[in-house]
Amino acid sequence: MVALGVDFGTSHTVAVARWPDGRARPLLFDGSPLLPSAVTLEEQGLVVGRDAVHAARRAPERFEPNPKRRIDDGAVLLGDSAVPVPEMVTAVLRRVLGEFTRTAGGPPDAVTVTHPAGWAATRRATLAEAVRQAGLPAAALVPEPVAAATYFAHVLRHLVPVGSAVVVYDLGAGTFDGSVVARTDAGFDVRAVGGRDDLGGLDFDELVVGLIAKALPAADWARVSGDPRVYRQLRDEAREAKERLSRAASVTVLVPGLDVDVQLTRDEFEASARPLVERSVASLAETLRLSRLTSEQVAGIFLVGGASQMPLVATELHREFGRAPVTIEQPELVVAEGSVLVAAPAPARLPAPARAPAPARAPEPRTAPTQPVATPSGTTPSVATPSVSALPVSPGPVAPVSPLPVSPPMLQRQPYPVPSRPVYLPPPPPPQVLYYPVVPPPMMPMIPLRKGPWSIRWPAGFMTAYAVVLYVGGGLLLLLAGVLNLFNPPPDENISAEDIERFKVDGLEWGAIGLVAATLLINAAARARRPARGHHWYPLALCVIVAVSNLALSAQTRQAGFLIAAVIFILSTAMLLLPGSRRWMRRPPRPPQAPARS
Repeated sequence: MVALGVDFGTSHTVAVARWPDGRARPLLFDGSPLLPSAVTLEEQGLVVGRDAVHAARRAPERFEPNPKRRIDDGAVLLGDSAVPVPEMVTAVLRRVLGEFTRTAGGPPDAVTVTHPAGWAATRRATLAEAVRQAGLPAAALVPEPVAAATYFAHVLRHLVPVGSAVVVYDLGAGTFDGSVVARTDAGFDVRAVGGRDDLGGLDFDELVVGLIAKALPAADWARVSGDPRVYRQLRDEAREAKERLSRAASVTVLVPGLDVDVQLTRDEFEASARPLVERSVASLAETLRLSRLTSEQVAGIFLVGGASQMPLVATELHREFGRAPVTIEQPELVVAEGSVLVAAPAPARLPAPARAPAPARAPEPRTAPTQPVATPSGTTPSVATPSVSALPVSPGPVAPVSPLPVSPPMLQRQPYPVPSRPVYLPPPPPPQVLYYPVVPPPMMPMIPLRKGPWSIRWPAGFMTAYAVVLYVGGGLLLLLAGVLNLFNPPPDENISAEDIERFKVDGLEWGAIGLVAATLLINAAARARRPARGHHWYPLALCVIVAVSNLALSAQTRQAGFLIAAVIFILSTAMLLLPGSRRWMRRPPRPPQAPARS
């Protein structure tokens, strides 16, 4: 049985064929396993793939680069014509079927088409209608995280026992999907799903375009952005630059229409892309929390999708979950190949041919040699065939060649040589698994420090400034109290001895309180800037205490300085209660401990 698995993606479509011997190979479209999902309306009809991309240079208004993003729209206006969305999807799937038929010599016996796990019944019905119109046989719709988890367990051979789960981080071109797929007795089941429809590889392409725009003068950028053809070429250059920045520290981009080179570095790209990656990691962490699984039940974090190859993604996941994610060299092929493995039967091995006995020695040449016949018990008795005179002079019509690897036995005049034992081709080696980020040497910091959100930096700055004021004031009070105690000046007519003694005691008390409070504020500000070393309640409680103390001093002394300090620390308390501050101060989960050996 020849099976076909199709992953209809936002930017590209991937198809994988699984042959009867168990080998899975991707279909090649114009020499590449990635077929652009783009569609262009020409006079002869819809054109898909790279032909559509090239045709869009002449008529950008007739071009739709991402039909999957328009799945909820009834029709899309291409030029002057409204084209239904299922018809565009059908055109892409029809191209896949044509390439498979040309390669395999016929239609597939089984078809699986993947879809995001969060799709509702309406979207799945639209996809199923497009599959039916494309002429594919009855196709099974498989959720993308289930296909990815199947690949993780069967192809990469990672241990996923029953009761554990695989966390799938799928960052495609148009959407981000974070899923928790649990292993059950019947297979894999999606336990929790989350993600963002407004986050994908296209958004990172726009970041690269923005970096190029900053490096160009305003007049040159107006020329590039004002021409649709030139701007589309610039977006293609930006996508290639993003992919090259995953492998190199810096790249050079040639701006079309200007013949100007722009230098981009990985550091500035990651600085602009970090908020988007952190948003996806936070969404995955929330999905894992909703699944109610412990860290010991997670078998691994699997990166899927072309945009997940950015090193920043693996670094942020490692920082958040305390373990390195698993990725492969071509994560775009994971979902398509995993879909053909879902509920796929094991490849049948070729039966061992029976050993032919020696030909019978007949005194008459009319007697034909014996022919081996396999019996249910496995023996091969020799059965004599009819004489040559009884056979027809010319053979009957020959049946067509069967697509199966073994043809039915035909009558032979001479016994054919049979190998001594069956020969099986070795299975293809599994793809190489890449684990990164690489752990640096112990003497270097494993994770670089980064700035916290503004709702952390401002309160920490206020606490530091107020601590400096307390250090200065407390030190002066202690100094004056020490001088008075040392020299013990005689009381004058305006200040009594009791007032001087009370000032000594109050100066020592308030000076010590000021120094202690300043030390606590400095420590809280340092811990707020580095969340892994502190707690959220510590700086929050200090801000509340300082605000209340200044309010009390302002009511007692009627001085505006205490009132201003109270307002500042009330605002700091409010900023520390924002979700960004609480997420920053949250302690990362502990990595799972290895089970103790008995």
